Amino acid sequence: APIITDSLDDRYLAYLSPFYMLAAQAALTYGDFPADAPPSYPHAIHFPKAGLWVVETEALKLVANFHKGGVFHLNFGDFGTFVEVDSGYFGEIPDGQIVTTQYLNPEAEVSVDDFRARISTALVVNRPVTISPWKNIAVRAFNLITPGFGRRLFLDFLRNRAVSAGHTVGKVLREIVVEEDSVLVTDHINVNEPVLNLVLQLDTERAFSFASTGFFELQELGAGSSLMPIELAGGKVTIRRRYLPDGVMEMEQ
Repeated sequence: APIITDSLDDRYLAYLSPFYMLAAQAALTYGDFPADAPPSYPHAIHFPKAGLWVVETEALKLVANFHKGGVFHLNFGDFGTFVEVDSGYFGEIPDGQIVTTQYLNPEAEVSVDDFRARISTALVVNRPVTISPWKNIAVRAFNLITPGFGRRLFLDFLRNRAVSAGHTVGKVLREIVVEEDSVLVTDHINVNEPVLNLVLQLDTERAFSFASTGFFELQELGAGSSLMPIELAGGKVTIRRRYLPDGVMEMEQ
């Protein structure tokens, strides 16, 4: 319970509580691992419906999200601190619109073979839903005069609009290989129209988010400080990087 209440604004508990209750029910049904049983390393778990892949060795722990283009958190040693973060690619097209690989895509092509995963995703135009004072007034007026059924349809439309993607400007094939004490990531990028200022976001950045008044993560305070510029010569590039326990990242572009 403290983990939940220390991490979420109270208003979110109204619709997130059922998920925690289901998790608690599963824990009661299947039980916990024996406290004195040492973990077996290495091991990997793939949750296809959630799009999550968790890999642990004696030296590291990686959690990747295949439904968002293979973004991941990677920890060495102390698993309570995020050591490496990969939030995918961000750039822009000539008309100023933002493009990214970090969008919700449950239909992404994924193959997992023990400690190797491949994700094929698209580089798409981000379609954010922003709130201005006039939009806020209009929405509140709509909610006051519209029956509940109509409000629900409208909110569902806004939510789907916020997390959906615009047209595709390219493809990214990502391969993640987890070894005993390092992780090798290879990205093959191919764009079919001009993309400007493409960067790999190496800290926490979200293509879409929900407002929070009482919660943040410490690593988010430095968001925007770790960007890797990408040169798209001829519209194609392959980027390889290896993450090592001492914090060194070997990169080849």
